[in-house]
Amino acid sequence: MASWFVDNPHLVLHLYHGLSSPWLAIFTWDKDNIASLKAQGFNNVFHLPLGTSPERFRPKLGRTCNGLTADLSFVGNSMVYKVEKRMEKAMLPQNMLDNYQVVAADFRVSPERSIHDFIINYSTELCAGYWNLSDQESQLAYETMLTWEATRQYRLACVTKLLEVGERTIPLIIGDDGWEIAFQGEKRPWAWHKPLAYYDELPYFYPHSTVNFNTTSMQMKGAVNQRVFDVPAAGSFVLTDWREQMDEMLDPGTEIVSYKSIDEIPELARFYLTHEKERQAVIKAGHQRVLACHTWDMRVQSLLASMRSVYGK
Repeated sequence: MASWFVDNPHLVLHLYHGLSSPWLAIFTWDKDNIASLKAQGFNNVFHLPLGTSPERFRPKLGRTCNGLTADLSFVGNSMVYKVEKRMEKAMLPQNMLDNYQVVAADFRVSPERSIHDFIINYSTELCAGYWNLSDQESQLAYETMLTWEATRQYRLACVTKLLEVGERTIPLIIGDDGWEIAFQGEKRPWAWHKPLAYYDELPYFYPHSTVNFNTTSMQMKGAVNQRVFDVPAAGSFVLTDWREQMDEMLDPGTEIVSYKSIDEIPELARFYLTHEKERQAVIKAGHQRVLACHTWDMRVQSLLASMRSVYGK
């Protein structure tokens, strides 16, 4: 049996025991998960990055998504409501409610990749509070809440930097209405649009956004997300945060442009908005690389080859 984790197994598997089997192969999109999964007794663990469908995401599809276009855009959830829902499910004592934002902020900048290990080692008081939660589901809800809150803080900080690009560049944010809460009181101009359907609408939007902005969730501190492949496949430009595993899949500066500090965001966005030649060069190189190396067909072939290496002997 093969299982492909498209979420962070750190948020789930450590709560359960007796799941390993010699007949189970696990494929994870984040290379950072391999060592921890093997430590839990899963022997057949493989790295299988995300990919894209060039049949769905392709350039010049002939129409826009409801006429929607943008110079600079971000597609993503505000995480406001996701944090609230996890908070309700965790049923936390007051002292853990009082400091969750500080703990999440510390996790955001920590080199620790596992939120569970981070909690255990954060402080004696927090560790004790975690183990005293009512059940495993509450512990999982707390871990998820901290991960989403760290993501919310980071995402808001990154997207806010888009407001500094220029007075004539109004960022378009596509996502839930939690963004209106996040930017409550913001005087600088920005535009909002309700979420777009991944399969039926995003393929028609990406090619009509000059710069597609990307930030990565804190559940995957070393890996890359879907947009890094989808946007180049659609023949458009993506500006993303740098992740260690990115350089193994795309040539930095040639096939992908990334920022290592959020302070770099306005200048990079401004440059590629106003330098057509340089932007098109990255689009062309990234598009060719993604189609040559990062399609779902290629991922399935890699999965089958790994399965044959274990079970085909």
